[in-house]
Amino acid sequence: MKIADASILSPRSVRLPAGAGPQTRSAEFASVLGRIDAESMTAEERAAQGARDLVSVALVQPALKAFRQSNGASGPFAPNQAERTFRGMMDATFAQRLVQGGRWPLVDRVARTLLRQGQEASVAAAEPPVQDAPPASGEGLKRS
Repeated sequence: MKIADASILSPRSVRLPAGAGPQTRSAEFASVLGRIDAESMTAEERAAQGARDLVSVALVQPALKAFRQSNGASGPFAPNQAERTFRGMMDATFAQRLVQGGRWPLVDRVARTLLRQGQEASVAAAEPPVQDAPPASGEGLKRS
């Protein structure tokens, strides 16, 4: 490697995607560790995040895996051991960024469904359980 080539690897040459500042990166890291405070999020935000995660894991990630398995490259273009080892993590990260970076109608629909089901469950939990009323005096009793 030449000294001139080393400048390619310098941190200054790495460009982050638009909107991927330090706060975004730390939020991504915290979400991976599971340390995002769900209490500070509104119900809509929790539903949207859950919908993004679901679509990312259940739809986009398997599609990326299928695309990578269909790669018929041979020789020097075939994936090496490191690529085969880390492709699952790369697919997961890429799927999350794809879903978070765009407007997916499916994500919106799933979020609305999650929010509606959550509201219905909270209403059902808030209602007192219905108990059968005891029969009025003499009614419902069998005479022998």
